[in-house]
Parts: sequence; C-alpha cells; structure tokens
Amino acid sequence: MTGLPPLAQPLNVPLATSVSYESTVPRRLVHRAAAAEVLLTDWCRTDADTFACAVQWPRGHSLYGAQSGRFHPLLVAETIRQCGILIAHVGYAVPMGHAFLMQRLRWMCDPDGLFWADGPLQSIALIEITELTRRPDGTIRMRVDVRLERDGRQFAAGSGWLRCVTPAVYQRLRRQPGDHDRGAARAVPPATPATVGRELIRDVVVGPTDDDGVRMLRVVKEHPILFDHPLDHVPGMLVFEAMHQVAVAEHEGAATAITASEASFPAFLELNQPCRIVVDRPAPDALAMRFLQGGRVAVHGTVTVTPPSRATAPRHLSRLVSADAPIPHR
Repeated sequence: MTGLPPLAQPLNVPLATSVSYESTVPRRLVHRAAAAEVLLTDWCRTDADTFACAVQWPRGHSLYGAQSGRFHPLLVAETIRQCGILIAHVGYAVPMGHAFLMQRLRWMCDPDGLFWADGPLQSIALIEITELTRRPDGTIRMRVDVRLERDGRQFAAGSGWLRCVTPAVYQRLRRQPGDHDRGAARAVPPATPATVGRELIRDVVVGPTDDDGVRMLRVVKEHPILFDHPLDHVPGMLVFEAMHQVAVAEHEGAATAITASEASFPAFLELNQPCRIVVDRPAPDALAMRFLQGGRVAVHGTVTVTPPSRATAPRHLSRLVSADAPIPHR
C-alpha cells in the first residue's frame, strides 16, 4: 500500500482501545432509514474533543460496490458524513430534530488502501472536532476532521463543516424569496451508464453533454440510497456522485481512480429546478465543477483523477484536513 503524505497538522487523537464491529450504531444517529446504509458500528470518546469510530464497509454495496478489486472511493465521503452526524449527536448533544446542513466536505484517499479483503473492510476513524460554536438561536457549527486507519496505517482523510439548525431556523431558511415548489424533481434523460462508470440507469445522476459540453444534473427521488429518506433538496452525496460520474466521462473511462474531491455548498440545490454542470480543467489531473441553478452557483467543487497505472494519493493535497480557506455559509 502506498502511504498518504503526512498531514500538515496531525490530528491529536489517541488510538482507540475498545470499539466493536458486532452491530451498527442506531440508524437515527447517522440520519439513515435503512440499516444496510449505516457504515459505523461503534464509537468512543478519547478526549474532550476527540473520538474514535469503528467503520465497516460491505463489499457488495448496491451503489458503492467494489470496482477492479478496490472499494469505491465515495465510501470515504459517506463515512466522513456519518462520523460528523454521529459525533454531533452523541458528543455534543445536538437534538435529533435539528437539520444538518453540509457546508463543505473534502476528502482524499490512497487507492491502494481500498483493496479488497476476504470480508468487509474494517477500519478506525479518528476524529477531532474544532471550530465549535453555539448561537442563541440554537444553531451549532463545527468542523470535523477525520483520519481513516486500516491495519494501523492511514489510507484516507478528510474534513467536513456542519451547520446544525433548529426546525424553526430551517423552515425560515427554506422560505427565502424566490423559492419554488420543491415537490417534484425535473426529468432529465440519463447519460449512457457505461460512459459514467455505472451499470444501471437508476444510478446515473447526470445527463449527456449538450452542444456546449455541459451536462444537466439528474435527480431520481426514488433512488433507494441517495434518497434513503425524504429530503426537500438535493443531498450532498448526490453531488459527489455527479462529480465522480462527470470525471469518469471526461476521461473516457481511462482514469477511474478518484483520489480526492471537495465541494462547497453556498446555496440549497433545489429538486425541481434545472441544474447545469459546467466543467473546467485547472490541471491535467483535476476537474473543477460548478452546479448552476437559478442564475447562481449552488455548488462548486473539484475532483482529482489519477490514471490507474499511477494511482497514488495526490501529494499536492496533503494539506486537505488543515487548510483554512474561507467557508461559504448558507
């Protein structure tokens, strides 16, 4: 396994001493309806603001199934998402009725660390919470830094920024002027599955390119994983899936190792409004994407893609969990 470059500011998290892989944590603590979608099996507090979680990835996940002998890299992003939600609830008493808004999420991995084992992949997530603030209206913000270790070696890392708001605050946010009915998703024809690294039309979340090389976001509210529970906006993991599919298509399937990705969410991405995905190439191994909706950039992000022959962790992203670029707020 090729090691990841050292973090610029290593997480100050002691090693876990006692976590179990026997059963998953309760579904409600990671905001999943189906038990099969829960990736965390246990947790413990290791210091005032540090934690450890036991993580188990199934080999036969229906959306993030293994490819070419490796687990799907977007399991890293979903693990970070679940870690942040779990720790907010159990570590900082964020009530179950609060809404969780993903403001920014970024991750990186060593593809060689995603290799198949004889069974599910079991790892430890070492977590550190920083930038914790509480407002009088009940809003809680926090930064969640996560390092994933397998057999004592780090193979992935990432950071997420959460904004947790009360039901009243959330309803106020969703009643902004100019909002439209959010009940139905717009129909978008799917891209050919094989061109975006998928086998099933159900899993395709982007349309074919138009004459300008732009794709439309395709939202299927009936998808059992991406819409595991009812939502009134497009979920962040659907955005990461769309960026992954666009990256595969842009490289015509020749570069399938996604080694890093990040996305910022300055606005809600609505279900029933058309969303255009515009792609730029800031570097040979990177794609920058903007999700344009209603005359504004609702999401912007990047994907780092490495040809399989040299699929190692991107050294230029070694600052992933310590960079302090400004965070857009909804």
